[in-house]
Amino acid sequence: MLRCMVPQLEKITYGIKQHSLGRLYVEVMGLGKKSEAATILMNYKDPTASKSVNKNLGDFAECAYSVIKDRCSVKSELSVMQVIEKLNDIANGYTGKDKILVKSTLEFLIRHLTGLENKWFIRMLVKEMKLGLGQDSILSAVHPDAPALFNVDTSLERVCLKLRDITKRLHEVEVSLFAPLKPMLGKQAKPNEVEGLLNCPNFIIERKFDGERMQLHMDKGEYKYYSRNGYEYSSTYGATQFDGNLTPRLHGKLRGVRNCILDGEMCGYNPELQVLGTKAMNFDIKSANLTGYTPCYVVFDLLYLNDEVLTNKPLRERLEMLKDIVDNQEGLIFTSAYTHASTNKQCIDALNQAIDRYEEGIMVKHPESVYKPNSRSAGWYKIKPEYVDGLMDELDLVIIGGYFGKGRRANILSHFLCGVLDDSSSTAQFHSMTKVGSGYTFQELLDFNIKLKSYWQKTQPSCVMVTKEKPDIWIDPLKSAIVQIKATEITESSSFYTGYSLRFPRVEKIRDDKQPLDCLTVKEFHEMRAKRSGQLTSALVTEEFLDEPKRKKRLIAPRSVAPSLPQQFQAADTSSVTKELDTFDKKEFCIVQGSKSYSKQHLEKEIVRLGGSIVQNASSETYCIVTDKVTIKIRNYMKAERYNIARLEWLIKCLEENALLQWAPSDMIYASPALQKLFDVRYDRFGDDHSTNTTTQQLRKIFSLIPQRKRTDPLVSHEEIQEIEEELSTHEDYARALFRNCRLFDGDDGEQSRTTVNMIQSKFYGSAVAPTLDDAVTHCICNSQENVEVLQKKNRERERKYYIVSPLWIQDSIESGKLLQERSYPVQT
Repeated sequence: MLRCMVPQLEKITYGIKQHSLGRLYVEVMGLGKKSEAATILMNYKDPTASKSVNKNLGDFAECAYSVIKDRCSVKSELSVMQVIEKLNDIANGYTGKDKILVKSTLEFLIRHLTGLENKWFIRMLVKEMKLGLGQDSILSAVHPDAPALFNVDTSLERVCLKLRDITKRLHEVEVSLFAPLKPMLGKQAKPNEVEGLLNCPNFIIERKFDGERMQLHMDKGEYKYYSRNGYEYSSTYGATQFDGNLTPRLHGKLRGVRNCILDGEMCGYNPELQVLGTKAMNFDIKSANLTGYTPCYVVFDLLYLNDEVLTNKPLRERLEMLKDIVDNQEGLIFTSAYTHASTNKQCIDALNQAIDRYEEGIMVKHPESVYKPNSRSAGWYKIKPEYVDGLMDELDLVIIGGYFGKGRRANILSHFLCGVLDDSSSTAQFHSMTKVGSGYTFQELLDFNIKLKSYWQKTQPSCVMVTKEKPDIWIDPLKSAIVQIKATEITESSSFYTGYSLRFPRVEKIRDDKQPLDCLTVKEFHEMRAKRSGQLTSALVTEEFLDEPKRKKRLIAPRSVAPSLPQQFQAADTSSVTKELDTFDKKEFCIVQGSKSYSKQHLEKEIVRLGGSIVQNASSETYCIVTDKVTIKIRNYMKAERYNIARLEWLIKCLEENALLQWAPSDMIYASPALQKLFDVRYDRFGDDHSTNTTTQQLRKIFSLIPQRKRTDPLVSHEEIQEIEEELSTHEDYARALFRNCRLFDGDDGEQSRTTVNMIQSKFYGSAVAPTLDDAVTHCICNSQENVEVLQKKNRERERKYYIVSPLWIQDSIESGKLLQERSYPVQT
């Protein structure tokens, strides 16, 4: 019965999702594919799919029940035990890839269960019971000690067997071999909070590894590996010394051990580069068919040793025992190195060092902490850069699609597909990049749904490019909104058109002050990704920064309050302005920004006075855009290639002369293709009019526009060479310009011959070599650990960071014909 009530706790996988079940019910029940009943089943999240009102949106089991209750058996024919046996058949069929067994078993159950039984069968199958009770409440009804026992033994069957007698209590929940326990967890913290949280004279700091949490149980040559949720991976890593991709190499590396339980992180090790990989590198360390990486087990705790349970011993004792038994071997197994600290300043320094090394963060632990399974409040804390405000780059992405929610969020869009702008062609395109569904309150989500309600559509806009990940409903990006997103890092993903996605994305705020074309571009995104090999950390922690008072975050302003814009960007109130002349003859102007002498509001009122009209965002009807500066918004208008953008001086002359003056090239920031054709006929390339006499003042202005080249300047700049190569070179030729975007600096100052040779090679492949460590340097090539420390210190002081890599990065990049990831080439100590 417990398996029926909390199926999510059982480690059996059925491989069936709601959409597949919907198709099967349509087929078994003989429903027309376009019928109302089939539409409800196949679009159970979409409130617009059905003509009738669907009260059960987001709940597939309830939707199915509303359709099949009058089409199923009216008499119950199966017992609970028979249903359990059929569920086992489905699981076995899925594991054995026997689709016929899975389908025939499902068809049998659908036909022999009543409508109500079908509803609860679906809930068990998709592991969403919706009982309104937490798992601990249900487990406690079986036995008061069941929740505690389940934390140290995640098998429901073993929990029930041990606690058959409700009158007998467990005095101490025992950890036992080959019974996976829920791991102890770390609570989020900031580095300036550690002293107050731990309240002890010293504490332990260690690296937070970016792998898969894994327990290793070993007894007399038998090995079992369990994930944090209790799933077993012994078939991958090896149950004995003769099978798997880890155990044959690991066997014999534990000294004086008959049996043990280790807690640690399973990481991917690149034997060629001799570095640990990360989840951002798009490999699955749990896969038996791993290529390019080998499993490496990083151990940070010891829970059981030679028939003795150690979880009640303090951490400092467990770590001492752990050092005595593990034979550290690079790329195979090693204990996590740790340091002792006593101040917040030391935590800040440790986090900054982790940022410099492109690591995930640090763990801080109380040395007297005992091991408490499944607890986040037992003396362990995790500290990452994203927990500290201001350290992470934030991305302005445009929403291109939405996903309907479940439960409380049913009937509204709860998650959103976001994209970036591809402005490389004449027609703007938007590439899918990530899916986000957190960071906002329920009320803020409701307000946002109302804001975009009238713009959602069933069909994919032609300007939106996606791959595997497709939303339930679409929106034209030019009518959409921008969200500011914070994330941990950029990871590779084939599910999105960019080929990348974000790890742990969440919405920081809705950018009401920006237009869709102001979103992050594809080029900017890839520059951001390349800057720190996918890491979004853009700064280091300072004590002064952490001492700043906390600011409460507001994601979306209340609907009754208008978005707050700076005074210079606000629209004028022209309701009281009377038209006096027809100078501008109903022409539409968009004033983006005025000047100190002529404010935006004054100019807009003058345009209305002279017979023109005003808009805040340009459209196809806009005569021209006027601005005093080239802002991001202006650049996006220029990329659209359909607007005429005039300088503010031209409009001021029109107002002074009460006339709509003809444009000259010098009046324009950007001319549309049609206007540029007229200019090409009438003016030379420096703006001299072929048809009128030029005044002295005009001639001086024309001369000022002619660039004066210094004799010391090269005939062709480094950037111009790069542009020519990109335009004309073949793929093979382009390999000769491999380092054209790089400016290298010899961090060994000519003292290391290997560095000098590789620097010369890089020049042959297009790099620029800096004589000094200037602001344009992108890479420091170094082979000396002593010099690395100096370069890291200087890097922290710079606004524009550079990579510090070994000379091998140049050599390997040349051999592979592409720039390799810098994080894989640290300077070896």
